Amino acid sequence: MNQDVKTPPVFRITAIIAGLTGLVIFSMIIATLTTALRQAAQGHSRVLEEDYTLIPGWTHRAPEIIRELVEMNEESDGNPCVVAMSREDKPEMDERFDR
Repeated sequence: MNQDVKTPPVFRITAIIAGLTGLVIFSMIIATLTTALRQAAQGHSRVLEEDYTLIPGWTHRAPEIIRELVEMNEESDGNPCVVAMSREDKPEMDERFDR
């Protein structure tokens, strides 16, 4: 761009502004995707399953209840799903489930 002396300054400034605008828009898209992926990994996402069992709250008894539900549904048709609602993040709930 430094060697282009024949192009009017208005076009140069427009090209620079367009480039910077594209950079800002691309950064916003990356930030949005990163936030969405982080929330999904933490368990803060919309439930897409149908016919699921809902546990409205996470207590020390929830892992035991989930194990019993899995045992009960082993012989049933389909793919049973359990949704646990909690203020905790999914990794924290998984950690307590593994204990």
